[in-house]
Amino acid sequence: MDVVLEDDQTTIVHGDFRLDNCIFHPTENRILGVVDWELSTLGHPMSDLFYFCMFYHQPGGMMGNGLQGTKFEESGIPTEREYIRAYMRNSQCLIRPEKHRKYYLALSFFRLAAIVQGVHKRRVDGNASQKTGKTGTDLTFGCRLLCSQARNVINMSLENEYKDEPLPDNLICFKEHLTENFYTYRAKLLAFMDEVIYPAEIVYKKQRAELSDPWQEAPIMEAIKEEAKTRGLWNLWLPESRNGAGLSNLEYAPLCEIMGRSSIGPEAMNCSAPDTGNMEVLERYGNKKKSTDCVAARLRLPRHTGDR
Repeated sequence: MDVVLEDDQTTIVHGDFRLDNCIFHPTENRILGVVDWELSTLGHPMSDLFYFCMFYHQPGGMMGNGLQGTKFEESGIPTEREYIRAYMRNSQCLIRPEKHRKYYLALSFFRLAAIVQGVHKRRVDGNASQKTGKTGTDLTFGCRLLCSQARNVINMSLENEYKDEPLPDNLICFKEHLTENFYTYRAKLLAFMDEVIYPAEIVYKKQRAELSDPWQEAPIMEAIKEEAKTRGLWNLWLPESRNGAGLSNLEYAPLCEIMGRSSIGPEAMNCSAPDTGNMEVLERYGNKKKSTDCVAARLRLPRHTGDR
């Protein structure tokens, strides 16, 4: 994967930041210290953030204390997304970690696999720091398992994860008015933003800067639009209309907020304002011919499909 970060932030990186290397207070909910700094170096803080998150994608057992399958609400342990948000809040990080989540998670799995392989080699050579512990068979299997998990992360779809994404506090009071259709589109949209829109922002900006005509569209935008159509995220506007996606105004508004988190989001799904609002007025209140021609053009459909 070719990943370019928007910033060039350099900090002290622990290199093996995980629960196993933290010393906890015996009675209070806080960490007293972080140990095992032998891999520390200078680098981007995202590497430590997602190295820790790697354990949300691992089962508990042979290769450590994975958190996969944990009942977070019952245990009091924050979810992965809650942990990332806490990091964002406390570090005042200006970039969106989810843009490169899959890359850093996969990198973390491959790094840990390399570490496990090194432990196995020291054991084979007879200079392991511990005479007891995991066997060579365990370590070999663990290394292969970690590489397999890295590939799974690269190929994973985020849509299923977002189906259980909790509503923000400002939408809780409207919960009884939100349909299953809303949650389906919301999950698709959140995944699309993370997997396609955010990673494409830098490429889009670069292509736009290279264009001699400011009104010409960046080549990557057409590819993004095709992907949006494939995922069923084209033309979410026109709420409460048979020409729309079957959403109410209340349901469409928070989806607009998600699209608007990126400057290229609305256009990628053919939902750019003010065009959509103007066309909605024509669709509802214009004469039949005018609404048919203009709305169908905005929807990019054959003219007859805009008939009311």
